[in-house]
Amino acid sequence: MGSRPVSFAYPCGQTFVGRGRETQSYVPLVAEMFQTGRRWLDETSNAPDHFDTAQVMSMRMDGEDFSRVRRMIERAKRNENWLVLAGHSVGESTQWGTNLAMLRELLAYATDPANGVWVAPVSEVATFIARERAARE
Repeated sequence: MGSRPVSFAYPCGQTFVGRGRETQSYVPLVAEMFQTGRRWLDETSNAPDHFDTAQVMSMRMDGEDFSRVRRMIERAKRNENWLVLAGHSVGESTQWGTNLAMLRELLAYATDPANGVWVAPVSEVATFIARERAARE
């Protein structure tokens, strides 16, 4: 195909393999092979000055209504953080599905310039943050 994947999504957000004393992290491998590695079910957004590109935190939008997702966005904006929303299928609002009506509300809100939200792929935001970090060094 001529393209190389740049972002990795940890299956079920797990950054390790094995059990007990045999458990090993595969974060170093993801850091070597991809620009970003996205976790799952985190409790907060990413602070651009000190997040780990191999362990980008994400928050769920599966099963959530727009008022809850909007609060996540507003909190990230107040803290000047990068919020990564993650979900699975789109349609029904289930534990593993993003409600289509909520997604429509979210997109209308996020694309309204008055709300000051930047919507972009993870790789684009990670590239922007890397350039900003490099410019400060």
